[in-house]
Amino acid sequence: MEDPDEGTRAAYRRAIHAAKRNGLVPDTMQLLHTGRSAGDLVIRLSNGGPEEETDWNRIRLGTRDKVSRRPDLIAMVEAQPGLLAVCDELRPRALRLIQDLSGHAERRGHRLALSRRRKPRGLFLQVGNDHQITVTISEETEERARELSDEERKKRGIYAWQRVAPEYETVFTGRLKIELGLSTHADKREWTDGRTLVDRKLGEILKTAERCVEREEQERLERQRQLDEQRARWERQETEKRTRWERAMAEARRLSTEDHRGRTLAAAFDGWTTAREIRALCGELQVVAAETDDPERAAELRHWIPWALGVADRLDPTRNPSVLSGFEFTPKADDLRPYLGDWSPEGPYREYRRTDEAPRDVNDPYREMSWFARRGHAQWWRR
Repeated sequence: MEDPDEGTRAAYRRAIHAAKRNGLVPDTMQLLHTGRSAGDLVIRLSNGGPEEETDWNRIRLGTRDKVSRRPDLIAMVEAQPGLLAVCDELRPRALRLIQDLSGHAERRGHRLALSRRRKPRGLFLQVGNDHQITVTISEETEERARELSDEERKKRGIYAWQRVAPEYETVFTGRLKIELGLSTHADKREWTDGRTLVDRKLGEILKTAERCVEREEQERLERQRQLDEQRARWERQETEKRTRWERAMAEARRLSTEDHRGRTLAAAFDGWTTAREIRALCGELQVVAAETDDPERAAELRHWIPWALGVADRLDPTRNPSVLSGFEFTPKADDLRPYLGDWSPEGPYREYRRTDEAPRDVNDPYREMSWFARRGHAQWWRR
């Protein structure tokens, strides 16, 4: 509500207080208002999010800073002579021009305003809630020849190197000019007294401002559309990348677990085979110890036999089941890397690999045979 009277303000204050006191505001919302005592009254039901809070602060500060009521606006312009670059004779007309422009703007739903903080932008036209266009009212100037005094003329003739007063001076022409601070060069931005005074061009000026704002809004919407499309495309790409990474991680977990179990089984098989051969060796040693005529040699062999049988029992998975523990294997990051190519086990992104960390060929049909590959001959080969 634009600058309501005190009675209206008081009624809204009572309504806001009653709504909060009686629990009419939803739990997840906030009832905000500004302009309690002066200026425009703005009331908003907000969800309290960061974007809402930022937008509300902009509205709240802008409403308190803006002076748009014509009497207050004219008084503030009169108190700041530097806002109008006009001669004293044209100042009353310039003030009437501001008043007329403010009236035309209000009838078209816009507002001519000035900042209380005396920001450098000066007057501005508020079009809608988000568009502010700087308005500069000034008097045109021109360079005219200046009559030199006798002393200045004498100095100029004798001392060519000496600085004297310039031959031209800047003077006011008596023609008012209105300039809009538009961001585009497609529209006219200056209007000056000519056959028709600028006082009669206010409608054209406002229509130009509206066209510029409409074009900017369309460009903003187009940029937003492109940004939304780009964001959606990026999200799709990220989703596809994560899907590929999750598939690679699942396959890497399976292969790493299988290889771990295969290596454990191969080690148990080697232990079982070795234990059988150790027991066979111990049997042979027992025979040798019984047949030898050297008591010391027999005693030494008999000392080796129980120790060797203990080793065999520890290697034999049938006697020591702990050799086959760890069937439920949880791979760690380093266990997964050899199966991920250049994927990282930490997340869906690529990871540098050294040349000596080449990924394993997970499609090798003889991969399972490599679990049982041993250095030298297999145990059965020596039988």
